[in-house]
Amino acid sequence: MNDMSLTKISAVFSFLSVLTVVAAIPIAIASGGGPSPDYGDAGLLELYAGAMPLPLVGATLALIGPTLALGAGIGWYVVLRGAGSYVALGWIAWGC
Repeated sequence: MNDMSLTKISAVFSFLSVLTVVAAIPIAIASGGGPSPDYGDAGLLELYAGAMPLPLVGATLALIGPTLALGAGIGWYVVLRGAGSYVALGWIAWGC
């Protein structure tokens, strides 16, 4: 696979990563959860159970976003690999 196609694929991954994280925010707000939920509160658990598909979709999107960002690191490495070992070290750190 040539370098330009890897760069294009990583650009798609970068865009989709941001899109999924931004889409998860209004879904999480609409599901009624606060910033730090107390799972011992029965009222909060009933609220989550009543809106069940929505919190699950929001949590899934929040997990998919950073995973898609890993694909963007491959394209960044292809573009910047001429800079030497500093880029390789940064690419390894990005994957961790």
